[in-house]
This record gives sequence, C-alpha cells and structure tokens, in this order.
Amino acid sequence: MKFRKGNVIIESDIENNFNLFQRYGFEPVIEPVKEVAEAQKVEAPIVETTDTLDELKAKAKELGIRNAHSMKEETLIAKIAEAEEGA
Repeated sequence: MKFRKGNVIIESDIENNFNLFQRYGFEPVIEPVKEVAEAQKVEAPIVETTDTLDELKAKAKELGIRNAHSMKEETLIAKIAEAEEGA
C-alpha cells in the first residue's frame, strides 16, 4: 500500500502499519482499479441466432450440455458455441 504526505510517497507491504503512517500525517494513495476490472472482463463469442429458447435447449440436450434447462439464453448460446467448437 502506498502513502503520501506532500510530495513524499512511501510504499509498505505490511498492512498492519496502516495506522502508523496515518499518525505521522500520511494519507493512503488509492490506485485506480480500472485496469483490474478490464483485465477480468471476459468477452463471450458473438453468435447470432434466431432459435427460440426451446430450440436452444433441445440443441443443448443433443450436444450433452448439462443443466441447460436452468440457463439463461445468453449462457446457453455460449455453451452451445463452445460445445460445437470442441466437437
């Protein structure tokens, strides 16, 4: 964690020293988490389909996808595309 007092920045790996730095007038530096959020973003394959939900469930059953009856349409489309790529 980084702490700042004026132009001075101190970095500490010990979390228990948090109060110690604040006693001497240092403020925690909050780093943006934008990069972390973007790194965790997973893009699903873009698949255009005109099948109804019942048709998708039947197709999933043919491909051996389990629990298709409880999946959302987007998840079901992604799982079907994944199963077809692997086949």
